Amino acid sequence: MTLSWVHLRPDHWVRAEPSRPEVARRFVHAAGVTILDQGLDVLVRGIDVERAVERSGRSRRAFYDTFRDRRPRRVAGAPSCNNEDEQGGNDHVARRRLVTQLVHETCDPRRSFSTSELGAQMVSIVAPAAASGDVSFEEAIRRYATDQYREVLDDDIHRLQSLVWALGQHDDDVCDAFRTLYAAWGETVAGGVVAVLEGCGRRLRPPLTSELVATSMTALIEGLATRARVDPAAVPNELFGELVIGLLHGLSEPAV
Repeated sequence: MTLSWVHLRPDHWVRAEPSRPEVARRFVHAAGVTILDQGLDVLVRGIDVERAVERSGRSRRAFYDTFRDRRPRRVAGAPSCNNEDEQGGNDHVARRRLVTQLVHETCDPRRSFSTSELGAQMVSIVAPAAASGDVSFEEAIRRYATDQYREVLDDDIHRLQSLVWALGQHDDDVCDAFRTLYAAWGETVAGGVVAVLEGCGRRLRPPLTSELVATSMTALIEGLATRARVDPAAVPNELFGELVIGLLHGLSEPAV
């Protein structure tokens, strides 16, 4: 069993069981990695719970305790239903709740891949780099965008998002989760686009808006990362940075 450490005072450490939400997150993260490892087999066999439990460092009992159906299952005068059918029902409920939380965690913009921070970081990192005089504003953008692309390319959360959407696109909850995720990305990146263009003394050409450009940039980085996983030689690491520069120049004009 994996235990966390809680520091009470400088000379004393005690072990403490993680909270229920933390245990649930461990199972969810372990399940996500397990699904990616299983590949197409997950469509045939479902999530390998045993492997996910082992990877989480917890017990199977803890798994069912975390995700079990907590509604009363007995009625007055009815015998106990501690049989194979009930166990199978509990297994189904636990698996379903695990998947539901997996969708939530995967589509939470606070935990998601680095595109969600692109706009804010673009301003906070690019502007000082350019102001230092070491590189031009344009080169600073190019380097930063390239670094962002590499982070996305190596991020398992992005791979898991693609899988969750492919399997859950007809589920209303999944659609709502992804709409929320993309809205958060768009708002952040749009603000960064405006700030970067202002730093270059430019503005978007009408009728374009920062929201439309942000949508294009997030779709571009996702698409390039997906293609690169299939055919790495077709997508140089520097390509996204070059395209960002091209987009910012081609879709903007000097500010009046």
